[in-house]
Amino acid sequence: MRSYERQDGNIYGQTKEPPYNILTYTWGRWQVDAEVAKPLVIEGVSWKIPSIDPEVFTAEHFHQVLAKVSSKKGWIWVDIACIDQEDPIIKAEEIGRQAAIFLTARSVFVWLHQSPIEYLQRLARVASECRDTEPEEIDNTWLEQAHWSLDILDRDPWFTSLWTLQESFLRPFATIIAKGGEILTRMEDDEPIAFANLLVTWGQIQNIIDSMDRSSEVRSPAVTELIRSIEKQITRLGLNAPDNPVVLYTAAAMRRTTFAEDRIYGIMQVFNLCLGKSRSPESNFSLRDLELQFSGELNEKSPIWAQLFVHTSQPENGMHWCISQSCQVPEVAQFENLYPHSQCRISLNASCIAEFEGLVCLFPDLIKRCWQMGGEVRQTRFYRPIGMEEEDPWPAEVVVLDSSAYVEEHIPIELRDVYQVDATSNQRRLEQLLLDRLGPDLQVCYLGKLEEIWDDEEDDDDDRSDACAGLLVRSLRRGQVVVWQRLGIILWDYRVEEVSMKKSSEGEIPWKEMKKILD
Repeated sequence: MRSYERQDGNIYGQTKEPPYNILTYTWGRWQVDAEVAKPLVIEGVSWKIPSIDPEVFTAEHFHQVLAKVSSKKGWIWVDIACIDQEDPIIKAEEIGRQAAIFLTARSVFVWLHQSPIEYLQRLARVASECRDTEPEEIDNTWLEQAHWSLDILDRDPWFTSLWTLQESFLRPFATIIAKGGEILTRMEDDEPIAFANLLVTWGQIQNIIDSMDRSSEVRSPAVTELIRSIEKQITRLGLNAPDNPVVLYTAAAMRRTTFAEDRIYGIMQVFNLCLGKSRSPESNFSLRDLELQFSGELNEKSPIWAQLFVHTSQPENGMHWCISQSCQVPEVAQFENLYPHSQCRISLNASCIAEFEGLVCLFPDLIKRCWQMGGEVRQTRFYRPIGMEEEDPWPAEVVVLDSSAYVEEHIPIELRDVYQVDATSNQRRLEQLLLDRLGPDLQVCYLGKLEEIWDDEEDDDDDRSDACAGLLVRSLRRGQVVVWQRLGIILWDYRVEEVSMKKSSEGEIPWKEMKKILD
C-alpha cells in the first residue's frame, strides 16, 4: 500500500480527485511499541505508522479489511496513513478538514473489529423485531431483547470512541462491517445495514419507552429498572436526537478520549465548525476555552437550538448560558419533527461575554396567559407529561429549571427535576411557587419558534405541533453591571402566544425589545 500526499489541485500521484472510500474504526487505546507488533506497511509516509496490539487486530487482518472496502480503483482514506501522526500542527489542520474528507467520499464503512458477524446478525434480527412491535405488545421479553441489542453496541469499542461519534454523524449511511470484514445485511432482503438504520430503530425503541413512561400502568421495580437502563444506553451511545448539539456533546462526554479537549474537536465538524487549534494550529486552548468557542458559535447559528438544555450541576459565574459536559436535554426539548426558527440573537462581544438581543416579557404575564389559555388549548401536542392520558387536560406550557444554588434555595427538590416534571399538578405547583417567591424578578427572553417540519398549510390549527421557547432569567448585579442569569427554559403551545417581532397591541403580552448581558 502507498499513501499519496495531496498536491495543488487535489492531485494525488498522477490522479486528480480520485474516487475514494473511507474506513472508520478505532485503534488509539491499543497502540503498542513496534517491538511488540509489526505495523501496517505503507509506503510514502514520513511518520511512523502506529503498531496495534495483535490481540485486537493484526496488520495482516487490517490490510485484508482495507482491501475489501477500497474503491473500485483501489483508493481509500484511512487516518493512520493520511494524517501525520507526529506533527501536531499538521495533525490539527487535517482534523479541521474531516468534514470535507468524509462528505466527499464515495462510500464509508464502519468496522466493528470486536464484533463477530454472528453477533451482529442477531442484532439485526432483534432490531427488526423491535421495529415492527406496537407499544401494546411490549412485554419483559421485548425489553430484554432491546437491552441486549443495545448492549452489543455498547461493548464494541467503536461505540465508545470519541472520534467515531463525529464520523458516524458526518456519514450516517455508512455501511457496517463485522470483525472479519463481512457486510452486515438486513434479514428480510439482504440489503446492507447502515448506521442510520440503527438510529431509526433505536429512535422507535425510544418512542416506545417514552410511551411506557407516560402510561399510568403500574410496573414491577425490575421492569422499571430495565426501562431506565435502556434509556441510559441510548443516551450514552448518542442515539437520541443526534442532530441536537447538546445531545451530541453529552454523548461525547461519555466517550473515551486521551485528551479532554478532544470532546470538542471530536464533534465540532458535525455542526460545520472549525475551532481552537484547527483554526489557530500554533495556539493552545483549554477545554473551557473550547466550550466557550463552541457555545458562542452555536448560539450565533441558532440560539434556540443552543439554549434548549438544562444544567445538571452548578455552572460557573458568567457561564449559565454556556453548555458544558454536565448539560442534558430534557425530554420536552427532544423534538423529532420540529424545526427551530430563532427570533433573537445571542452573541459573544469583544470581551467574550454573551449578550442577548430580542424580545423580553415578564414571567408572570406569560404564565398567567398560559393558565388563561390552557382550557382553550386543551391539549398541547409538543409535550405530553408522564402519567397523563389522551383525554386529560394537558398543560399548555412547561418550565424546566437548571440545577443551581439559587434554584435549590428557592425550589423544593420534588419540583426541580431537570429531566421531567411529571404531571400537570406538579407543573402548576412549580409555576405558582416561582410566581410567589420570585415572580417580580423573573423575565422570559424569547428564543423563537419550533415549527412542524411537514406542516400542511391547510391543516387545522389544532393539528399543529408548533411550540415557542424562551429563557427564564432573573436580574442580577455583577459589580457595576446588571446581567440576566439564566435559571432554565420555558416552552409553550404557540396558540397561547404566537410572538411576533412587532410591538404588542392591547390585550397581548407586553413584549419589549431589549439587549443585555447573559450570565
